Amino acid sequence: MNRLYLIGNLTADPVLAATASGISVCTFSLAVNQPGSKQADGQNGVTYFRCSVWGAQGENCARFLKKGSKVFVCGEVKASAYTSKDGTSRASLEVSCREVEFLSSGEQKA
Repeated sequence: MNRLYLIGNLTADPVLAATASGISVCTFSLAVNQPGSKQADGQNGVTYFRCSVWGAQGENCARFLKKGSKVFVCGEVKASAYTSKDGTSRASLEVSCREVEFLSSGEQKA
C-alpha cells in the first residue's frame, strides 16, 4: 500500500492546467514542518512535496487555495530524480492527491 497523509502549507499559489484531453490538474508545493528536527540555524526542519490534484477537486483547489494556505492531503507518493539548471542532481517527492481538505479559515473542502 502506498498512502501518505500530510498537513502543511502551500509555498506558492497553485497552478491550474489541463491535459490535451481537457482534464484539469492543479499543482502546488507543500511545506511540511518536522517538529524536533532542527537545522543549523535552530529552525525546525521542513520537507517539501510537489502535489497534483485532478478534475473538479483540482479546480476547487485552484479557486480557493493560495500561498500560505494550510491543507491536509492524502494520496500516493513517488520519488523522482532530475538535474537542476546548474547541473546538480536533485530529487523530488511527488504526491498524487486523492483527498484535499482546506484547514485555513474561510476555505472549503475540495
